[in-house]
Amino acid sequence: MTPIAQLLYSAIESGYMTAPQWRDWADRILERHENFPTWIIELSLTSSVEAAQAALLPGMTIEIIPNAEWICSDDLTIGFLQKMKEEGRISRLEMLYKAGLASDGGYSDLSPEEIYHVLNCEERGENIAALDPIFEACRNQATKAWESIGKFRIG
Repeated sequence: MTPIAQLLYSAIESGYMTAPQWRDWADRILERHENFPTWIIELSLTSSVEAAQAALLPGMTIEIIPNAEWICSDDLTIGFLQKMKEEGRISRLEMLYKAGLASDGGYSDLSPEEIYHVLNCEERGENIAALDPIFEACRNQATKAWESIGKFRIG
């Protein structure tokens, strides 16, 4: 199972979820429930990525999504980057660069070397699609995570 805070953390880290979106999400949770973790209050008051990530840390081991499988946070961040590319919010080259950074944590199914190799080839005008199936799998995880974020309820 994956803590909802981890899903939020990856969405925020990738840039997929913006400050107005995470504050609105937290405000909706606060309005709908009488009891809630203090990290949600803190999240509703933050405006920077760093502050939002700090607010989420206590929730990374507390708030669990029932019946969800564990998701690697690095791959989830890469999935959100892939979603941003597909939505036209970032270029493929920017997605590859940021995915390389995200995969450098050591837990991703993708190695930074693989990603940067594809990035270097594409910067030279060579279209390399070898990693696209893995990027697609990461995007599918991010899509499910985004749906879980939207449907989250306490209790």
